[in-house]
Amino acid sequence: MREAILWVRDAPAMAVALARALTEALGQPARPLSLAAGNLPPGPALLELRAPGAAMLLRAAARSRAFPLAVMTTSPTPLEAWVIGELGLEGLIDKQEPWPRFVERVEALLRREPAWSPHPWAARQAFEQAWGR
Repeated sequence: MREAILWVRDAPAMAVALARALTEALGQPARPLSLAAGNLPPGPALLELRAPGAAMLLRAAARSRAFPLAVMTTSPTPLEAWVIGELGLEGLIDKQEPWPRFVERVEALLRREPAWSPHPWAARQAFEQAWGR
């Protein structure tokens, strides 16, 4: 069986470069997804949290949950981490992590395992405690 394509959605130049680098690192295809795309094609996806239109795409994708989905961003806030956790997504990856760690998180995503960078995970847990849960 052929491995699923990993879809990467970020600023156009960034998405192309990241998809190329992930294809090489993972040994399976990763493809950029246009910012104009209104929904996700079949397959796991890694989406830039702060990209234009990301909120609507995330809401739609979180409802279907047919494929693993994680978001990435630079310096995620505790509130962003909490929201991603509430949506039930596989993870939140900090784009400032060293490349080998970033790739490890994407590999976890592809296995449908938690793909959380440590700082956003800790921030999410702290937000949960402050929220009273």
